Amino acid sequence: MGLGQPFGSYQNEIYLNGLGGIVPSYPMAFAELEDRASSALPPSVWSYVAGGAGDERTQRANVTAFDRWGLVPRMFVGAAERDLSVDLFGMRLPSPVFMAPIGVIGLCAQDGHGDLATARAAARTGVPMIASTLTVDPLEEVAGEFGDTPGLFQLYTPTDRDLAASLVHRAEQAGYKGIVVTLDTWVTGWRPRDLSTANFPQLRGHCLANYTSDPVFRARLARTPEEDPQSAVLLWTQLFGNPLTWDDLPWLRSLTDLPLIVKGICHPEDVRRAKDGGVDGVYCSNHGGRQANGGLPALDALPAVVEAADGLPVLFDSGIRSGADIVKAIALGATAVGIGRPYAYGLALGGTDGIVHVLRSLLAEADLIMAVDGYPTLPDLTREALQRVV
Repeated sequence: MGLGQPFGSYQNEIYLNGLGGIVPSYPMAFAELEDRASSALPPSVWSYVAGGAGDERTQRANVTAFDRWGLVPRMFVGAAERDLSVDLFGMRLPSPVFMAPIGVIGLCAQDGHGDLATARAAARTGVPMIASTLTVDPLEEVAGEFGDTPGLFQLYTPTDRDLAASLVHRAEQAGYKGIVVTLDTWVTGWRPRDLSTANFPQLRGHCLANYTSDPVFRARLARTPEEDPQSAVLLWTQLFGNPLTWDDLPWLRSLTDLPLIVKGICHPEDVRRAKDGGVDGVYCSNHGGRQANGGLPALDALPAVVEAADGLPVLFDSGIRSGADIVKAIALGATAVGIGRPYAYGLALGGTDGIVHVLRSLLAEADLIMAVDGYPTLPDLTREALQRVV
């Protein structure tokens, strides 16, 4: 993908290929992407990725919340050239899009190495990956596939502070450009789809490579994970979930000089306290509706989070399904927008190529909407660009 080309040129590429009888290998619409991925993935993995908490009302609300906003077209702007680039934590990125952390993304690839495939897609598109703590391949190997695209590391903070420090320091050494601490997943939410199959991948030893490769974790075991995998899983269950409090924030801040971003922040008061505690960015998200049912759509929380952040970068995810959604989230104040399930489904269908297709499609639609509606740059997408749809 040539980053010098406008993202919207992807449609020209598709139409020109059509003159030679070549049609896209992967779906263009999210509904078809989802449907085909449901057939491509094993049922246990599909339920884990596609499912949410409770009756999944919050998960659905995340998606439909975007329908309540409409972009107001502006004419005579001459938006022949668009600039979707953004500055984020000292990085100049070609677009405001990133790949949100998905703990079982490794299992979504047909070869079982989805973390590596995702990192390769980041290298090809310039779209950063936030690598999860829960990966099939160690974080160092994932970072080795990033190419020139920066990556960030998402931390599920363990109860063992030495292990937490080890994971963060490994991420630093591997070249990650920021640490994203997830706050809402120290305990697993009520997920009926997974409960109905009694399936929890990590309890089966999946996606634990960052633990089993960690010297601190290995030192806690009587025998190596290779010799006694069940003991490694048992230790993981004892160390995984840390219900962090504000008293833990100074310690988290002390772990690294990298940008520290806290994920799951949806209340203005929490934003202000986090900012006072020295974080470099807040991440407005309800985990895509996977953790708690009955809550607000994340998009509804975004404007107040942005206002409270008062200039601090605000990352956002939950419910992004289209380029239009990306544009609307930016207009509501997000600095950068995370893609979740769509890229997981692209991975399931086509590995790295499938992810690249999904990302290019989302960016092409966002770029073309900005062209048609007269918004040539991201700063042009202000709150005034949107109106509520009754």
